[in-house]
Amino acid sequence: MMKKRMMTATIVSFLILVSMSSIVSADGGTPGYISESDKLVEVTIQGNGSTEKIIIAKEGNWFKTIGGTSIKIPTIKLVYNGVNSVGPYTKNGKTITINSTVGDHQDYEVNYPYTTHSLYLPTDNISVTLDASSNFSNYITYFYLVKTSPTELKNAFADMVDGNSQTFRNLLNKSVWNTSATLDSNGDVTLNIGNLSAGDYVLVAMFNQTGDKDLHILSATVIEVLDYASTLTAPSSAYVGDILQATMTLSGAPSGNYRFGGALIHEDAYSATLKFTCEGNKSSTKLTADGVSLAESWKIAGVGLSNVNASIAKEKIEGIIGANKGSVVYKTVTSSTSQTLSFVTSGLESGKYILSVGVWDSSGSNRLVAFAQKEINLMTYTPEAVAAPAPSPTPTVTPSPTPAAPVTLDLTDIIDENGVIQQSVQASSSDEMLTLSIPEGTRALVGGEPVTQITIEPVAEAPEPPSNAYVVGTVYDLGPDGATFDPPITLKMNYDPESLPEGVSEENLVIAYYDRATAQWIELETTVDTATHTLTATVSHFTEFAALAKTVAPTPTPTETVTVTPTATPTETVTPTVTPTETPTPVEERAPWLWIAVAVIVLILVAAIYLMRRR
Repeated sequence: MMKKRMMTATIVSFLILVSMSSIVSADGGTPGYISESDKLVEVTIQGNGSTEKIIIAKEGNWFKTIGGTSIKIPTIKLVYNGVNSVGPYTKNGKTITINSTVGDHQDYEVNYPYTTHSLYLPTDNISVTLDASSNFSNYITYFYLVKTSPTELKNAFADMVDGNSQTFRNLLNKSVWNTSATLDSNGDVTLNIGNLSAGDYVLVAMFNQTGDKDLHILSATVIEVLDYASTLTAPSSAYVGDILQATMTLSGAPSGNYRFGGALIHEDAYSATLKFTCEGNKSSTKLTADGVSLAESWKIAGVGLSNVNASIAKEKIEGIIGANKGSVVYKTVTSSTSQTLSFVTSGLESGKYILSVGVWDSSGSNRLVAFAQKEINLMTYTPEAVAAPAPSPTPTVTPSPTPAAPVTLDLTDIIDENGVIQQSVQASSSDEMLTLSIPEGTRALVGGEPVTQITIEPVAEAPEPPSNAYVVGTVYDLGPDGATFDPPITLKMNYDPESLPEGVSEENLVIAYYDRATAQWIELETTVDTATHTLTATVSHFTEFAALAKTVAPTPTPTETVTVTPTATPTETVTPTVTPTETPTPVEERAPWLWIAVAVIVLILVAAIYLMRRR
């Protein structure tokens, strides 16, 4: 029995995936029915001497919203592979059989045809167009608009596969708007709904009224009416490595409990293939997006919807977006109606990005109450050419071919009052020869207070190197001076092997910091990667740092009172580290869900996953 129920819910779940993928609203109308050739799923319920059927049409009957604010949604492909029939089985005195036209264990693909969707305000006029198959031309169609919730939808469909369609019928009977219309010769129709109060709505198109014995469902979609207008202020372009700041301000909203969050996603990553698979039992049921697991064994992220937190959402979104393709930020709950989000762009690829920012009411409903979107052009920094200085016969310092400009990284939005970094972050010098990697959970303090800003600045007049070493490249002053990090953070420096003094081996390169108290350079234990020409060390405080090329290994001499390299263990004792990934994804902590950056995925999951979490 359990296997039958799981198979049943699997088929109905995919049905919802297809129908709910019309992430825009719809209409249609003219008397008719769904024929065998147009059928996707048929649920037959027998009991008490009668038989009723719930029939769902195949994909291709899409809804398009009109009016409101048009936003860009990801390109979505839905794929189902698994069982295609269940039953007959008995539940609550009813005999239920479910059949679909999907090939058994064959990929069934659905491509959503639209790349935009409308969001509305209560003052907006809402209209919808149904672009249905011409097979349904001149059919009378009934439309029901219901203000509902994911839980209520889940219960309605769960009851249906248990042989009780009345819950679904009751849901339609409480519609806030309904009408009937006749589809034209192409199977199309446009309807005007008018104004709606703020809320989440589902629009269903059927060839029957709710009191009819059989229900032929043509399509369904979601309409979202936001509570507040908003203004999103952000630059239209920025450089890779910048902290891109976006300010979201609600209009006419009272102070409350709001969570602001946003996603900056490369247009090449603004897509997803959702694949739903099942062998007819709980353990084999999976939902993935581009290979990233979204649900396993009927639970979102393998833990269940109620247990999905920011870190889990972060992990999933990073996998879907892909390396170097996006940055996501969320703020703690605030009473303010305006917040600035800081997006880390270090390590991101250049190109066009979609910036999406949403605001959620955290007072209990967790509804999306405001949303805005903007395109951002992220460019690669190209410094102006600078004439190379004339070579010196006996250089003490090898100048950088291109002087680096100062860089500032604002940590205000990602560090708490105790100085703990809330998500991993990177900062690079403008010449990209030095990179700092600060992991989530690091405590960053200066003078006992949280470090709210990091600076990377080239030093014009660097301290003299030891007598047996040269400075390779640029000396960088990392600020604020005296800032400490627990545990130590990773510092990576690139070097040009062609710039090394004669007789100096790459293996003899080290990262060192300048100790102002002793006026000495202190060498750090350094990992040298000769393939990528990088040096890696960990540091626990800020001062001046440089790459040193040692020409002669220091040899202790008994008569000397001071050696070039102190024999005492410096306070900056560092353990070797594995060379970090070249371009880690700079993604901040996530808001509870993907926002509209991956809105289609969210809305599909709302329908399908809630159903999978059977009572």
